[in-house]
Amino acid sequence: MLANRKGFTLVEMIFVLAITVIISSITLAFRKPKASAQAQIALVTHAFQLARSQA
Repeated sequence: MLANRKGFTLVEMIFVLAITVIISSITLAFRKPKASAQAQIALVTHAFQLARSQA
């Protein structure tokens, strides 16, 4: 009778969802924050000023 059963039970789906949430939270905790847009603009501006002064 169990061989005719198809699909997942609610407990199995909750278990998989819980594992997914735990793995996602671990990866987000170790993710490095990206530099802000203004910091990147300042770096590019500085690089252009340096190139202009050396030219």
